[in-house]
Amino acid sequence: WVGEAIAFHTDGRPLARVRSGHPAESVVDPMGPVVIAFQGMIEDSLGDRGRPVSAVYGERVLSLVPGDLVHVATVARGRPDPGLRSSMERAVTTIEGRWGTSIGAWSGTP
Repeated sequence: WVGEAIAFHTDGRPLARVRSGHPAESVVDPMGPVVIAFQGMIEDSLGDRGRPVSAVYGERVLSLVPGDLVHVATVARGRPDPGLRSSMERAVTTIEGRWGTSIGAWSGTP
């Protein structure tokens, strides 16, 4: 069960979030605990660019799939579905294909 998905700029700024049972959000609190956890993963784990990473926090599994312009992150409860990573990779490809030019020029202003 995936509780939320967040798209991040490669520098760690959150771009958008979708939470289970809520509408998509284009303004994401950069100081929220989940955002901060993923920003730490981006800083610590992406030395090997292009390699997906995961971390377990109690019953939650945080997964991050990096791209050239964006990273897609999910919070899953329990063991993630085997197809989750490929879904996340497709999301990165779709986001970069559709909004790549805008993301590359984005200054951080909503």
